[in-house]
Amino acid sequence: MEKSANLAAVNTPAQSPATPLYRPLAALCFVAAYTVLAAANGVTAAMLLQEIDIAAFAFVSFLSAALMFYGVRRYRERNGPTHVIALGLGKREIGVLNITTGLSWILMYIAYANLEPAVAATLMCSVGPFVAIAFEGADDGRARARWALAAGFVAGGAVLFYASLSGQSAVIDFDQSRILYGAAAAFGCGYFMTVSTVYLKKLSVRGFRTDQVMAHRFYLLLVVTGGYALWQQTLVDTVLEHGVLIMGLSLIGVVFPLVMLQRGITLGTPYLTMVVMATGPLVSIVLQLFDGRLAMSPLSLIGVGMTFLVSIAAIRIVLSPAPVRAA
Repeated sequence: MEKSANLAAVNTPAQSPATPLYRPLAALCFVAAYTVLAAANGVTAAMLLQEIDIAAFAFVSFLSAALMFYGVRRYRERNGPTHVIALGLGKREIGVLNITTGLSWILMYIAYANLEPAVAATLMCSVGPFVAIAFEGADDGRARARWALAAGFVAGGAVLFYASLSGQSAVIDFDQSRILYGAAAAFGCGYFMTVSTVYLKKLSVRGFRTDQVMAHRFYLLLVVTGGYALWQQTLVDTVLEHGVLIMGLSLIGVVFPLVMLQRGITLGTPYLTMVVMATGPLVSIVLQLFDGRLAMSPLSLIGVGMTFLVSIAAIRIVLSPAPVRAA
């Protein structure tokens, strides 16, 4: 009888939590850690992508990340207690994760390769709050404030976009067609990044663990980037010349940040996630001082400063108690 009960416990999938976890301060800390690491990865990638093929770089980076996450998932399922055996992702979940993940990361690397890092990061973040509000709604009495702050993010992005087009950004040798290409990629990245965040929140509410989700996020990204790199005949040379460096960056700039981000999404909301990530351009503009290609731009400082102030105001609204409605 006892043996049957143990078998039933092992074969029973983990149940979704009764109520979603909501710890906004903890979520802020996790997403802030992700933002700093992701900004450092973005600035580093912006330098490397001037010499390394984007597709080959992305393939090696995310193959390393996927193998690490898959290894963690298999270890936990084989050696962990029975309560870590949880729900399995279906074809629909895997499809949505792969489309949003693949598009957001590919577009992000294209943006970093064609724009000043701070400009790329700001344009990515400028669309996120709008998309998050559209998915979440805002019926807690603070809808107008959230929409107004979302417009503030767009204003900061507009300043940086103008700086790039007018040749007043930190990069002065990019032609306008390349800047437009990078800006389009940045906006697309911001949209798909936010959609992915919303979906990851839904999966966490349903009871999926970080390692389960991350082990299945990169199939499409690997097929597209790997196939393109093989077609361009850049993959083998990139692995031989830069493989160890890219794998190290993958651990520091992809695996650790994504774990932090997933935890922040689980404990917070998509809107909080996106407004905290909008502080990233300030980190980018400090780190890009170490890139010899870039000079300090007053307009870049103004645009990034605007975005940072709007982000702080948005975070304060999220962390403040909701207004009490009259009966």
